[in-house]
Amino acid sequence: MLFVLLLALGLGLMSTQSSRMKEARAQALSVQAKQLCLAAWQDARVKLGTDILFPPQGVLESFAYSEDVLDGEGNFVGTYTVVIDVRFARPFRDVMTGELTQGLYLVTCNGKVGERGFEPEAERTMYYELDMNNFKVIRFEDRGSL
Repeated sequence: MLFVLLLALGLGLMSTQSSRMKEARAQALSVQAKQLCLAAWQDARVKLGTDILFPPQGVLESFAYSEDVLDGEGNFVGTYTVVIDVRFARPFRDVMTGELTQGLYLVTCNGKVGERGFEPEAERTMYYELDMNNFKVIRFEDRGSL
């Protein structure tokens, strides 16, 4: 009887440990997805700040690109996607001052952990509104993950 009781307690502990391990893995994947998203933002910010022809001329609504990310040993980690909405990026005249003002870039960054073509293990989306006059973020949203 004592053996059966100890066996039941042991099995109960093992089942809770399994769910804890799954939860810990999900949290680690979520952090990876967030870091991919932040890498996407840094890549877009650098390209917007240094390349006058980025995004390409002639884009009417949005421009998107995606890149694979590898770790230091060359193993595939995931991908990030950047979508730049340029509908509000055209220069306009400020009604109050009469000065020519640059517009806004609406940048959506998406980080996905997992192989391309398969359901992502974790995903994160972040949204930025970038004022092109002083190159500062005026609005930021972390749209979470799955």
